[in-house]
Parts: sequence; C-alpha cells; structure tokens
Amino acid sequence: MSELNAIAKKLAVKDNLLHLPGVSTLNDRYALKKKIGEGGLCEVWSAVDKRADYFGDRRNVAVKIPSKDMKAKRDIAAFLYAEYRFLVRVSHPNAVRALNYDIDRKSKIPFIVMELLSGRQMLNAAAELSTKEKIAVSARLSQVVCHIHSLGIVHADINPSNIIVRDGNDAKLLDFGVAVDLRESRPFHLNRKDIKAFNPLYAAPEVIDGETPTIKSDIFSLAATLFECFGSGTIRKESPEVPLKTPVSFSRLKAIPVVLRLWFYRALNADPRKRPFKPPAVFKKVSWHELLRTIGML
Repeated sequence: MSELNAIAKKLAVKDNLLHLPGVSTLNDRYALKKKIGEGGLCEVWSAVDKRADYFGDRRNVAVKIPSKDMKAKRDIAAFLYAEYRFLVRVSHPNAVRALNYDIDRKSKIPFIVMELLSGRQMLNAAAELSTKEKIAVSARLSQVVCHIHSLGIVHADINPSNIIVRDGNDAKLLDFGVAVDLRESRPFHLNRKDIKAFNPLYAAPEVIDGETPTIKSDIFSLAATLFECFGSGTIRKESPEVPLKTPVSFSRLKAIPVVLRLWFYRALNADPRKRPFKPPAVFKKVSWHELLRTIGML
C-alpha cells in the first residue's frame, strides 16, 4: 500500500482531522479556524494565512482537506490535485478561485487553498430575490457553465449547495471535486455511487443509474437547480434515489418566466438526447431591457 493510501486509512478511522497532532495549522502557514462546509469526500475550513498576517495583511482563506470518510484505497493527494487543476483551468469570475495546492509536511494531508467567499447558499438567497434578480443570477451561472463546458469539463454536481450568491446578484460555482475531464481521464477511479458523488435531488436520471456525467447531465442539474430557485420546488415528487422516468410537464413551469419555459421543459427531459447542449440563449443574445419587457416586467 502506498504511503498516501496508508494515510487515507489512518484518517478514515478518526472522528475529525483536527484530532490529529499538528493538523490545526497546515505547513505552519494556514491556521484552520472553523468548518464551513463538508461532504462525503472533503471538508472546507475558514483559515488565516499566517504568512500574510505577519506582514499586516490579515488574509482569510478557505482550505479544503479530505474528510474522515475518505476511503483507504483512494489516492487523496491526486484527488485534490485534480480539483485544483480544474479550478486553475476554469479561472472564471463566477467560479471559486484556487490560490494554492500543497501537502502538509507533518501530517502528509493534501489541501487546496481557495478564496473565502462571503454570501449565501443559493436557495437561502433566492427566497429574498425578485424575478429580475433571479434571472441575473441564472445568467451568471449559465455563463460559467458554458465556459467550463467549452474547456471540456463537466462539473458533475451542480446543485444549490454548490452555489454562493453574493451582493449584486453575483454567483459563484463551487466544488469541482467530482468533475469530469472529457479530454483526459483522472489518475484514479471514482466510484460515484459508493461515495455519493452527486446530489440525487438534482442529478440527471442517467447519472443516478450509474452512467458517467456528461454536458447534457450538467444541463439537467443546472435546470433542476434554477427550477427550484425560481420557486417551483424540487423537480422530484418521488424518492430522489429513483431516476426520473418522465419529463417535467409544462403545468409545473408556472413560476418560470415565460420566455424560459421551453428551455426548462427540454432541459429537464429524462432522455439526455432531447436536452439542449447549452443554457438559455436569451441570457446571451437578448438585452436585459428586451428580456424583462418580454416577460412583462417593464
């Protein structure tokens, strides 16, 4: 067993990574402060960059480290480095920005340093947004999704918890940990069902069935996320673990602006062959004034 796999096995039986000696500060630089997010694969902590702090620049960052549930056979260093590479490649104003990747010298734990975002998760923010503001947020998400797809990257887990909405209706897409590179394979095998590498409430039916995520499955997840953002509830009435077998009907699209309903109807089709390849064209080709006039807001 490789050294990294041995470390992964050790981590898997601990209640919390911070219970290990020396893990509260990584490489004598990043002092972990508070857990701000976690999933089946990783945890995200707010942290202080002590090196910047020494020079009077109190810089708070986010640090992503493996969770206690990482399995022994997983190459955790390669897993996190793959996400770091994705974030560097994406480099888009509506995607979280990666600052550094490293491995702690003492514990050998790999980690990604990212910008620390202020704002609220999408559904919390959407409850207080007007239709006009929801359209603005949707446009920014559509732009970043189009961008990552143009790079041959599939996010593979677009859902409201991976979206932060900030002031000015800005939006940031997070967590590329299970992303798929259509141009090259990862240096390790990712069993998506075993590690619950997607949220079944927003995952496309074929992904729930065990197929590899594609651009079309990202489109489904984006539509499912925006469907809920616009106040239509979740797309699933049955168990989220049961793949959607029939398309969403027009009768359930009443909360969606009329100019967008056809796109949602197609994007939420259970058959990926019938879904569009891109988010709504109106976000790119129609001026805001014309779009708002079309849906009766001007």
